[in-house]
Amino acid sequence: MISKYNLYGMTCAVCATTIEKKIHELDGVYFAKVNLTTEVLKLEYDEGVLSNHTVITAIQDIGYDAEIRKKTEIKVFGISGMNCSGCATKVRNALEAEPTVSVKIVVLARGTVTFDADSKLTLTFLNQLLKNTKYTVTRDISI
Repeated sequence: MISKYNLYGMTCAVCATTIEKKIHELDGVYFAKVNLTTEVLKLEYDEGVLSNHTVITAIQDIGYDAEIRKKTEIKVFGISGMNCSGCATKVRNALEAEPTVSVKIVVLARGTVTFDADSKLTLTFLNQLLKNTKYTVTRDISI
């Protein structure tokens, strides 16, 4: 299994290395890498041997703090009718006119729009938001 943890209390590369070494001492760890810039530990491990609680406790035992990083699912939809960067901007603006919608990215070359997952993001709902434009949400291509 692969998990990510937000880390707190690091001030330098030695801190990151200290955490990595501590995590590598735990049974069931295949890979552990700390990114000092983002303050994130990426951990690949055997979930039958190692628990999130054990990882967090090990980090706390050496003077830092950590929490499991919550997974954010994304939804990707195809958009037809876009042919320039202005079109991509119009799509974003039309969708974000709805206060509950937050577009992550519109990719003109792929003809896609990506959102953080939300149960109400359906083809019908998104097309309703685009009804006064020439663009159409064609399909849900989320993985």
